[in-house]
Formats: sequence, C-alpha cells, structure tokens
Amino acid sequence: PVRGDQWQTVVIEHEVGTNDATVTLDGVSQLFPGVVATTSSLERIRWDNIHSAYVDSLPPPPIAVGNRKQLFIDGRFVQSASGASIVVNKPQPTAEKLIVQEHPWEDFNLGAYTSVIQDKETGRIRLWYQTSGDIQTQVTGVAYAYSDDNGATWTKPLNLGQVNYDGSTDNNLVMWPAHATTVFENRPDAPPSEKYVMFVGQPNSAFTSPDGIQWSPTGSVPFLNMGTLNADLDSQNVMFWDTRLEKYVVMPRLNLPRVPPYPVGKRAVGRSESSTLEGFSVADPPVTVFLADAGDAVNLDFYTSGTIEYPYAEDAYFMFPAAYYLTNIQTNDGPINIQFAASRDGSQWERYDRDDHIIAGFDMNGNPTNDWESGTMYAGYGLTRDGDELSLYYTAYDVTHGEWVQAGYLGGTMTRAKYRLDGFTSMDADASGGQLTTPPLVFTGNQLRLNVEVAAGGSLQVELRDGSDTPIPGFTLSDADTITGDSVAMNVTWNGSADLSSLIGQEVKLHFDMADVKLYAFQFVLLLVGDANKDGLVTGADLISVQQNFATIGPTPLQGDANDDAQVTGTDLISVQQNFGKTLGPGAEPVPEPAALALLGLLAVSLSNRAGC
Repeated sequence: PVRGDQWQTVVIEHEVGTNDATVTLDGVSQLFPGVVATTSSLERIRWDNIHSAYVDSLPPPPIAVGNRKQLFIDGRFVQSASGASIVVNKPQPTAEKLIVQEHPWEDFNLGAYTSVIQDKETGRIRLWYQTSGDIQTQVTGVAYAYSDDNGATWTKPLNLGQVNYDGSTDNNLVMWPAHATTVFENRPDAPPSEKYVMFVGQPNSAFTSPDGIQWSPTGSVPFLNMGTLNADLDSQNVMFWDTRLEKYVVMPRLNLPRVPPYPVGKRAVGRSESSTLEGFSVADPPVTVFLADAGDAVNLDFYTSGTIEYPYAEDAYFMFPAAYYLTNIQTNDGPINIQFAASRDGSQWERYDRDDHIIAGFDMNGNPTNDWESGTMYAGYGLTRDGDELSLYYTAYDVTHGEWVQAGYLGGTMTRAKYRLDGFTSMDADASGGQLTTPPLVFTGNQLRLNVEVAAGGSLQVELRDGSDTPIPGFTLSDADTITGDSVAMNVTWNGSADLSSLIGQEVKLHFDMADVKLYAFQFVLLLVGDANKDGLVTGADLISVQQNFATIGPTPLQGDANDDAQVTGTDLISVQQNFGKTLGPGAEPVPEPAALALLGLLAVSLSNRAGC
C-alpha cells in the first residue's frame, strides 16, 4: 500500500487453496493465516493492530516554524544533544525603589498585586497596584501610576477624581474597595470602551474601562465559577487574553487539602478558560495546573503566579510563582521568594530547576541586599521591554508573611529585575564543546537569526541538514562562517551569504556546533535588501529612514540599515536604489513593482546627491 496514515483498501488476490497471506507496510508486516473475507470482524481486528503499529512507526511531521521566533524552553527543538542542555537563567534585580509609600491611602500596604501594560505606540507603561491605608480595617483598593521613561521613574496622578478617600477625590485611586486584582488589555476586537479589563478576587467580579481610569462592571457576580473548590481568591488571580487560543484565561490561587499539622489549605495555581468574559460564570471550575510536589520541601506553597503569555516568540508562557516557605505553622509565617516555570500551552509547566530566582534579602550572587527587600517578594502581572532588555516588576517587603502582625505594618516597595530579551532559558554548552540537532523544520524566512551569547574564546557554527541528517551542500559545517560575540539578532552565514531562499518549504534540520555558548532563540526572518524601514517594501520612505538614521551603529534589525550590516552608511542608499520598488512576494522572494522601475533614473540622481553629502 501507499505510505500514509489513513485507512486504505487492500485487495488480496490468491489462487484456490492458498492458506496464508502476509501484508507489509513500510517494513511492518502482518501474517494472515488462512485467507478469510476482509469484511470479517477477525480480519478488521488484525488490520487495526497492523495499522496502529504502522502509524506509530511513521516519523513525526516537520515542525512548521514559519518566520516566528522559537525559544528553547523544553525539548520541542531538541532531537539530539551532546554536551548541551537547557539552563534557566536568573534575572538581575536592580534594587530600584520605583513605587513607595507616600500618601495616606498607602500607609498600611502597597503593591504585591500589581499589573503593568506597555503601550505599543507611545511606550508609556501603565501600572495598577494594590494599596491600603488602615491597619485596623485593612480595606484595599487599586491605585494607578505611569512611566514615560521605560520604568525608571513613575508618576502618580493625584487628580483622577474617581474615588473619595477621607473626603477627597484628589488621589490616584481608580477603585475602592477591591482586593487581589489583575488588569489586562482586552481582546483586539473589543469595543474601545472595553479596552482594559480588571478581574477582582474579592468580591469575585470584573470591570471594563476605555482608559484604565474609569471602570464599569461587566458579567455576573460571582464572575468566576469556582464550583466546590476551597478558594476565596484572596491573592492575585492572573487573567489575560490568550492570543494563541483566542480565549480568556484565568489563573486563580487555589487552596488544596493539606495533611496535618498544617492549619490551612495548600496554596496552588489553577486554570480556567472561556471564549467570552461572561462565560466564566458558567465555565467549568478551574483545574490545578501548578503546585509543589514530591520534589519540593513539604512546607512549600505557591502563592501568586505572575503568569504571562510571552509576546515576543511563539508558544511560550512564563510563570514567576511566589514560593512561600511556611516555617511557623501557628502564626502562618515564613519567607516568600520568586521562582520560574515555562510552558508551551499554559497548562503543562516545566521546572528545570527548583531554585528561587529572586531571593528576599539576597542578590543573584547570594550577597546580602537592602533591608527593605529582606522579607517577602511577589511578582506582578506583565513584562515591559526596553530594546533588548525586559523588566519584571515585583513588590518587596521587609517583613515575612505573618511577621507584619507583630510589626504593626506591612509596607511595600515596588522594584524590578531585568532579563535579556528571550533570556529566560537557553541551550548551553561549556568550553569543552557541545552539539545540538533539531527535528525537521519547515520555514518561510530567507535568513536565519539567533539570539546568542558566545563567550570570549568560544565559537558557534550552524550546519543545515536534510530530513535524513545529510548535510545540505553549501550549508555544511565547512561552509559555515564562525559566529562570535553577543547579539539578540545574530545573522547566520555560509561562505559569507545568509540567503536561504532556495530552502524555503523544504525539511531542514539545524545542527549547532558550539563551545562556550548560550543559545536563547532562533528565527527564520523575511528580509528584503533595500528595506531600510522594515515594512516589506522598498520605497521613498526607505530613503528617509536611511537619512534619519545615518551613521547609526547597532544590532540588527536596525532602522535605516537597508543591507543588514548593522550600520547605516552610504551603501544603504545604494541598496535602496538597486532594489527600489521590490516587495516580499510569495516564498519571500523579492518582487519588483513594474510601476517603480520608471522612477529609478530620478532616484539615482537623488541617491548620488544624498550619498555625497
């Protein structure tokens, strides 16, 4: 029969008196003693067996990566590896005091349950944080602040006029009372009046807003169906619009049964999803997706999750769970640090180490730090990006979980830790060398870029292989140019050329030969020479981009860099001239626009004048 994984009809012709027949599918054989009618139940059972064995023997289909960035957060892109393995990288705490207590409504508590959203057009970072002014009542609300300098300094607008606190609306409060909240950006097709969504744990409810300041209730109360689960939603319950699933996802804190002598339920992270906001009231109750297990200390709970869908790569979710070490049962006390987990789908989570990544009272090297961050840590919802750097915001306290009762205050300072872009995990090889080979891939880009860090004295080469592991001529290790240095978008070349157009749509394996290397990500990119402003067209706008960014040097992709050599010079003007009117057509091949060809004469004069300036 023809190779395939679908049922096929096989007709067996035999002479009178034939007793046996053997059918072979790609090396998987089945003997049929005594040829019987193919419609018999016995024959179908035998066919079921051989069909299952045959399907199991088929190699998996190639992974379609298109031109999307891919991360090494699990074994998806590891067919074989020697001397290379996945490593979890810790962030660098900055010890900045970004948001501190300074107003009456912040006197008792600030932070812990925070949300940040970075505007894609203006870059403004919006922050919503929990706050409380009275230790006696401990009533909490939500305050608002913003930053226009990538999170370095923050403004608390005191004229919002939304909440009357102690007889005045001159404050930055946007909701009161409200406890354990998350704010996120709504689905792309939501009405402008519902651009932002706030999920409130106590009371179990939700709100929408056009600006993050004025809020209106939405859905029913209770908003999230918890069924019979023991969960009062008194910690931050992360909620977001999942662009991969095109559904809303909520990750609430759960309290699971715990064996004595512990007086409270074991804290864990649940998950529920709905196609609509209103659907959570009738959706199935959350299921447990993350909790301490046999590999953890018996007194470990996971408090808040800080879960995000990572926006800069395909199929990547990260969690920054608050790891609570219950050291005093009677007072419900103990330190809280921040750990890390990764997932492809937001349900199945990888923990490559059980280490605390941000530790109360210590920096990433284990050295003691400031007193104000020595007790507990809670990561909020959301990351922000500044070029090749990411910020994770968290609240630090100088008291442990139950110590505030004796101390008479809770306090709180919002700070952050910084990651390299895509730098949460990496495939690492030490100086003795290592190799990594991916499964078969199918891509649509015309160049390969890596987010990679090669140490001084280290090296990296990339070989392209076909589906049978045979090196592809022109892309072998002997053809591969040696990669050194550190870049979030390092071009891979063979004999000086990065062009992969001839391999688009073919099954290709990447084979990395590396020494002293941290490999964070790879991406096949669609690159059009002459496209200085990276819009997929070569037009007059690219001339302006070259002019505005002339003499700029930096990592690719670089605005104004029409030939992708990490600098903007006169050669970029020539690249625009030579490719004027081209677009990225089918298969990522540059296609000249006929109407643009008539402009080349005039353009050449303009280019020569500009290049001579």
